[in-house]
Amino acid sequence: MAQCACGSEISTQTIYVSDGKPKCGRCRAELDDYAFENTSMAQRFDPVLVFQSVTDDREFSFPGRNTEACPPGYKPIVLDSLRAADQFTKRFNAIEGEKGRTERALNHLYFDQRTKARRDDIRARIRGNPRAESLFRQVTAMMDKKRAAKRDQEMRWQPNGSFQVFSGDASNRQGWADSETDWRTRKS
Repeated sequence: MAQCACGSEISTQTIYVSDGKPKCGRCRAELDDYAFENTSMAQRFDPVLVFQSVTDDREFSFPGRNTEACPPGYKPIVLDSLRAADQFTKRFNAIEGEKGRTERALNHLYFDQRTKARRDDIRARIRGNPRAESLFRQVTAMMDKKRAAKRDQEMRWQPNGSFQVFSGDASNRQGWADSETDWRTRKS
C-alpha cells in the first residue's frame, strides 16, 4: 500500500480529487505519482431498466424495479454502466427539454391571442378618453415588459433527470463526522 508524506496509507478510500488531481484525505497534499492500482474496488450497482416505445423512440416508461416484465409495445434498455446511464440521461433531458419548450411556446401563443382580444375590447370601450388611453398604454407596456422577463426565465428551464444508482447503498458513507474531515456534526 502506498503512503503519503504525512504517513497515512493511500487507497481509493482515503484520497479525494480536487481540481482533477488526487489529494491525500488527511493532509490535503497533492499526490503526483498515485495511480488507482485496483480498479476492482469500483462500486457495482444493479442495472437500471428503461422501456422504450417501439413506435416512438422519444417515448419511455420507467418501471419500479429492474425485474419487471417488458409491457407490449416497448423494448427494454438496460443501463449497466455509469457511462450508459449518463448518455441516456443526456438524451432523455434533451427530449424532455424540447417538449417543454414547445409546450410553453404554444401556451404563450394562446395567451397572447387572449390578451390581444381583451386589450382590443378595452381599447374600444375607452376610445375618445385621452387620459384613459394614455394610462392604458403605460399599463400595457409595463405588463408586456414583465411578461417578457418571465417568459425569458421560463424558456431557459432545463430538465434535470438523473438516476440515483447508489441511493440505496450507504456502505461508502460514514454515519458520523470525523475530525479528519473537518465536519463537526453527525450526518443524517
